[in-house]
Amino acid sequence: MDFTKFANKTVDFQGEKWELVSGHHFKDEKDSSWDTAWCYSRRWVGGVELNVELVNRLGLDTQPVSPISTPETLAQAGLTDATAKQLATNCAWLDGRTFAAADFDTDPRRQTAGVSSPPLATPAGPDADSGFVIVSGWDAIGNDLPNMPIRGISAEECQSACDRDFKCLAVTYNTKYQACFMKGDASILVKSEDSVMAAKKVVESNLHYSNLVFAKNTEVSGNPYWSGQLRYPDCILQCANESSCQGFNFRSKEMSCTLLSSVSQSSDNSAVASGIKSVGD
Repeated sequence: MDFTKFANKTVDFQGEKWELVSGHHFKDEKDSSWDTAWCYSRRWVGGVELNVELVNRLGLDTQPVSPISTPETLAQAGLTDATAKQLATNCAWLDGRTFAAADFDTDPRRQTAGVSSPPLATPAGPDADSGFVIVSGWDAIGNDLPNMPIRGISAEECQSACDRDFKCLAVTYNTKYQACFMKGDASILVKSEDSVMAAKKVVESNLHYSNLVFAKNTEVSGNPYWSGQLRYPDCILQCANESSCQGFNFRSKEMSCTLLSSVSQSSDNSAVASGIKSVGD
C-alpha cells in the first residue's frame, strides 16, 4: 500500500537550469503525512545521464542530510559538496519547509568511491553457504512461478522451498504479510521496504538495481513515447529495462501501460499507478 508523491521545481543555478524532483514516501493512502523524503536532479554528461542525489529527509522533524551522491558523481555534474548543498536549498517539500546550507547534516555512511549497487549480504549460521545472495529492502519484479504466493511461512522456509525446486531461481518474501513469491528468474530489483530478496548465485550477475519508485492513485505527466496493454509487473519491467523511460502510468481497468521519456509533475488520479526513475543505481 506504500505510495509516493512528488514536488518539482526548476531553478537557475550556476548559469544553467536544474530540474529538482522531491519524492515523499507515505506508508499508505490514509497516512496524513510522509515518513521519508528525498531530492535529486538529473544531468546529461557525455551522453550519459547522471542521477545527482542532493538531500535526504528521514522525517518531518529530523535534520536533512546533504549531499548524498559521491564527490565523483558531483564532480561529473559540475558540483562540489558545497555547491550541491547550495543547490539543495532550492528543493521543494510538501510541508513547505526551506533549509539553508548550514542546516544540512553530513551523512556518515556516504560513499567516498563511485556509486555502486547496494551490498549483497548472506545470512550467518546454517544458511551462510546455501548458495543464495540475500538483499533486504528490495523486490525482484515479475517471473512468479504458478500458484504464488505461499502464505504463512517464514523467510527461511521460503528460501528453503526455492532451494528444493529446480525451477525456482529466486524468491521475494514480504515480511509484512508473510508471503513467499518463488520466481523462475530474477533481473530487475526495485526498492520495497517490506521485502527480502534471495537469489541463487547462478543469477547473481543478472541482478540490476532499478531506480524506480512507485506511487498509487497518482498520475505523472511528461512526454509519453509508448503505450500498450501490459500487466503491471511487465509495465514496470519494460520501463526499468529501457534507458529512455523515465516514468510510467498504469491503468489497471484497461491493463494499459504508458511509458514517458521525461516526467514534469504528478497529480492525484485514483485510476492510475505510476513510477519514476528517481535514485541512482
